[in-house]
Amino acid sequence: MLSHRFCLYPSKTAERALNRHMALCRWLYNRLLSELNLVREKGMRLRDTQALIVDLKKHEKPELNEVHSRVLQMVSSGRTFVLLLG
Repeated sequence: MLSHRFCLYPSKTAERALNRHMALCRWLYNRLLSELNLVREKGMRLRDTQALIVDLKKHEKPELNEVHSRVLQMVSSGRTFVLLLG
């Protein structure tokens, strides 16, 4: 298997934007985790957490609109931090 590794050196502006997106993803992950712990006995599923993201974007944390929707979906499935760390 052929693979390539690249080093990126973002500008200060891009670095601030990336850090902000990471902070928003971290907040969303923790918020969804607390919601899942509260309603675990009710049988909440993945699509329910994705519906909750829409409500959070509209009412509680409109800054989530800055982050691409696919990234937020990956946060709800728990795969984001595996990709970032792995």
